[in-house]
Amino acid sequence: MSSTYTFARGPVRSPETWEVGEAGISGPNGQSAAWVDVTAARFSHLPAAKSVTELHLITENETLKLQCNDSADGTNRYPFLRLARHVAQELDRANPSVRFGSPLGLRILPWALLALGAAGILFGLWLALTNIFSDDGAGIGIGFGVAIALFGVFLTWCGSPWAETPDKTPSETVEWIDRLLATG
Repeated sequence: MSSTYTFARGPVRSPETWEVGEAGISGPNGQSAAWVDVTAARFSHLPAAKSVTELHLITENETLKLQCNDSADGTNRYPFLRLARHVAQELDRANPSVRFGSPLGLRILPWALLALGAAGILFGLWLALTNIFSDDGAGIGIGFGVAIALFGVFLTWCGSPWAETPDKTPSETVEWIDRLLATG
């Protein structure tokens, strides 16, 4: 059974209609992909005042890129998430060996946390050491320095840009999208 989904890729873009069926997905301008041809997929969702959600279906010859930039009201985001959920369900049925890779983009947030954490560690150590070796030996400066350095370690650990994000199965991606739809 096929379903159609209509959404605009962004606030000033015209609405597009995509059809998801048992054999594959098809959209405007002849864009399409058959489930059996999909070798990998990527899905990412960045919630913010203007959310960015992307779905890439990778075949041997091309990559079908779907994207939705939406405002907080979710006018386009919810139809797009329902489309992505249906795509993941169809891939789970027709081609369960496909894996949804790590989120798209440069993954800037982990690197930003690493940079802030490293700066905190260095500043905290500097503050602690300068107070240790000062003439008055201000204990409060040593305490603040150690606290800032420990907070820097925490930020660095939270970022962990070296950590690989494990690939998801299509059914795990469906569960993820269900949680996104449930939380609004």
